[in-house]
Amino acid sequence: MSTIEPMAQAQLLELTQRAAVAAEASHELVFAPEDTDPRTSWGWWRFLSSLAKTEGLEDLAMDGVDEGFCQRGLDLPWLRDYVASHRADEHRHGEMLKAYLKTSYGDRPAYRSFSNVFIYGIGFRVLKALNRRDPLHVFVVLMLYEKASMEFYRQAIALAEAQGKPNLVTLLSAIRQDESRHLAGATCVIQMLKAQHPVRGLRKWGVRLWTRLILWDLSYGQLALHNGGLRKAFKQIGFDRPAFAKRMHEAQRHIKTLVSN
Repeated sequence: MSTIEPMAQAQLLELTQRAAVAAEASHELVFAPEDTDPRTSWGWWRFLSSLAKTEGLEDLAMDGVDEGFCQRGLDLPWLRDYVASHRADEHRHGEMLKAYLKTSYGDRPAYRSFSNVFIYGIGFRVLKALNRRDPLHVFVVLMLYEKASMEFYRQAIALAEAQGKPNLVTLLSAIRQDESRHLAGATCVIQMLKAQHPVRGLRKWGVRLWTRLILWDLSYGQLALHNGGLRKAFKQIGFDRPAFAKRMHEAQRHIKTLVSN
């Protein structure tokens, strides 16, 4: 047993317990319809639809990680329990966002973007195959998406509050609290995997490749043609793209430091 495992066990057990409490509290959330301003209705629908899609796919992206932990000599019940709680959170987030979307915006056709096809289709299939050998890559990917989510939800909560959407504020605040817990869990798991096998050679290049791919997926500048729809939605609802870009540069530096030390 590595010296980090006892600390990781204590932290992940606590995070798993907190996940159970959050799941129980989520039953009290209200998804009653809220007024939709025609000037921002499409933007909110497009933005929240993208979040719902990503949250649900983060659950599926973790397929095979239990097998990967076994391959790495980490067949630990408390680690499996944490992964199960994390996956359940992501699935629940996707379902809650879909419920809010349906009550406030009605049934609309699903938006199929380039990222849906390339990143979440082809890319995540490759990622799930890697999970069975080395779960490090998926937790790096998850950390980047969680970092992005924290900024997405921070801005969305402030905008929803200013635009008179109290139910949405409550929903997004609950999800953001869960994402903060996921960041702590991903950090802990990455540290465990790094202590068990240093991040060098092909493993290091793999981390760099996934980091750059996800940062490209999360880019919203004028040259990011794959995200033109979301860029339009951000403009409509008042989302601060430069602030988001700054947070993602910070996330990139954080990942590099985390896997290197």
